Amino acid sequence: MAKSKKGAPIIVIIMFYVLAVIAATLAILFGLEVISEIGSFNPGMFIMGLIIIGFGYILNCINFKSKTQNAKTIAIVEMIVVVVIALIGFIIPSFGVTNLAGFGSATRWVAIILIMHAAIKLILNRHASLKFNHIFFYLYLVFLVLGGYLLTQNIIEAHVSISIVVMLAIAAIFCLYQAITLQTNRKS
Repeated sequence: MAKSKKGAPIIVIIMFYVLAVIAATLAILFGLEVISEIGSFNPGMFIMGLIIIGFGYILNCINFKSKTQNAKTIAIVEMIVVVVIALIGFIIPSFGVTNLAGFGSATRWVAIILIMHAAIKLILNRHASLKFNHIFFYLYLVFLVLGGYLLTQNIIEAHVSISIVVMLAIAAIFCLYQAITLQTNRKS
C-alpha cells in the first residue's frame, strides 16, 4: 500500500467510497422493494446483522492499540456481545431458522446494544483521564434513552424495510464522510 507521510493509504479511501456506493445502492433497492425474501432467506435481516457487526467494530476497535488494558478488555467483551447479538438476532434468523424465536425480537437486540454501548462509554468517560466532548456525552445519553424506548416497542419488526433503508443510508453517509475526511487529511 502506498502511504503518504500524512494520511491514510489510497486503498482505504477508495474502500470507503466503494462501501458508500454499495450501501447507498442497497438502500435504494430495499427502499424501492426490489430486493425481497428469496425463499426462506431474508437478505434485509442478513445485511442488518452485518452492519451491526461493522458498526460494532468501528465503535470498539478503532484506536485499539492506544487504549489501556482495561479498556481493551471491555472493548473485546463488548465486540463479542455485539457479534453474538448480530448472529442470534439477525444473521441466523435471516436463513429461516425459527428455533431462536425464544431469544427475543430484533428490536430488543438493537436496544440492548444501544444501552450497553452508551452505558460503557458514559462510565468509561466518567473514570477516564481524558474527557470527551459535551456533544458525545449528550449523544450517548440519547443512545441510552433510545435503547430504553426500543425495549418497550416493536419498531424494527413492524417496519423492517424502513429500518434497513435507514441503517444502509447511515452506513453510506458514514463511509462517504470517512472517505472525504481521509482524503482531506491526506491533502493537507
